[in-house]
Amino acid sequence: MTLRFLFLALLALGAAQAEAQSLKVGVIDPDLIVTRMPEYAQVQGEINQLEAQIGATLQAKQDSARAINNELVALADSPLVTDEARQEKESELRRLVTEMQQGEEQGLRLLSNEEVRLLRPALIRLNTAISEAAEEAGIDLVMTPVANNAPLLIYANFDSENVVDLTQPVLDKLGIVIEAPAEGTAPQN
Repeated sequence: MTLRFLFLALLALGAAQAEAQSLKVGVIDPDLIVTRMPEYAQVQGEINQLEAQIGATLQAKQDSARAINNELVALADSPLVTDEARQEKESELRRLVTEMQQGEEQGLRLLSNEEVRLLRPALIRLNTAISEAAEEAGIDLVMTPVANNAPLLIYANFDSENVVDLTQPVLDKLGIVIEAPAEGTAPQN
């Protein structure tokens, strides 16, 4: 029974290796493409406006907190101010600081969620273009070399007919033209 299982496992492994050898892999740099899509500039404009609104709200709270802190400093040595009044101001300051921290966290989440929501149509369009380019090139699997600044693809033999860079065909499908860098300058990513 064990010998038969080992034989079947080796047979399956051999079939998987044969399948992997015929697998055609495409690689793509989606960040390079997305940042050059016309929708991206529009989304960034909207995100910048939202960021400015959030920043203004947080700045108002910070200004209030600074004013209360200045009052506390001025009242610190005053014999006319009761401990209860000082504690009330300190409590108000702590509340404002907590609101600022929470507002900053909520603002960052809101910005992130809005960016994802606003970019969704562009990403769907990108995905369609990737699918079409992969199908036309007979690609079985499309990968990105990097995601969230962490390498996903360590090595690809671009001289092999089994590995194809789909970045330019997808840019072409989306109608995005990237000017060649001037001589002596580094290419943009």
